[in-house]
Amino acid sequence: MKKIILLIAGLFSATLHAQQIPPPEALENNVELGVPPLKTGSDNPYTFFVPAGAKKLTIKILGNANSYGDADLYVKYNSAPTQTDYDCRPYKIGNNETCYFEKPKTGYYVIMVRAYSTFDNVTIVGSFETTSDDNALELPNGRPYGEDFSALKGQWVRFKMNVSEKASHLQFKILGEIGSSGDADMYVKFGEPPTLNSYDCRPYLNGNEETCNIADEDIQVGVYYVYLYGYRDFSKVSIMGSYYVDGNPPPP
Repeated sequence: MKKIILLIAGLFSATLHAQQIPPPEALENNVELGVPPLKTGSDNPYTFFVPAGAKKLTIKILGNANSYGDADLYVKYNSAPTQTDYDCRPYKIGNNETCYFEKPKTGYYVIMVRAYSTFDNVTIVGSFETTSDDNALELPNGRPYGEDFSALKGQWVRFKMNVSEKASHLQFKILGEIGSSGDADMYVKFGEPPTLNSYDCRPYLNGNEETCNIADEDIQVGVYYVYLYGYRDFSKVSIMGSYYVDGNPPPP
């Protein structure tokens, strides 16, 4: 991610140096910042990092009782927006504009606040919601975890796994050990806990042996949640998550 933000800063530096505009200022979640007053045709850049699992991303500029002029908001994922290249540009009269992304991507959103006409007394704020399960058990890469997980019908056993950059061959697997009984169903979802109706993978097989293979082009960097659901009471089940990094299998 550091390379991305340096690249973004470089893009702004190269294109905006003549205007003496500073490198992008980083927004923090739900922290409102004042936008410096700008004259017609000038602009000010920002970045906003959105973590894995975030949802309902909102980026907005706001005027107050003392504001005047017309500020325009431009937003683009992973690169600097321009007047003609952007993911969102409300382009409204005045100083109140909002960009909303229901399911944002993980990474940097780059923002430009541009003066359609000279303005002052404007603020900017970015916000998103996150869903996580801090109590889920952490899966190691490439090693079976546990041999005696069990649950009653209708109960969950919860795991999670952090997947790094340059990952491939991502797989989650549950296995019934000697003496295993019942029926455990595996649910996998990136970025947020799965439910019975919301998941990225659910093999839904009889017994306690199931596998989820995530296609390389679909692998995301961040947290995968892997839940086992008791379709029937189950016992003596183990679980394993594994992936390659930069083409190399996990260490033994």
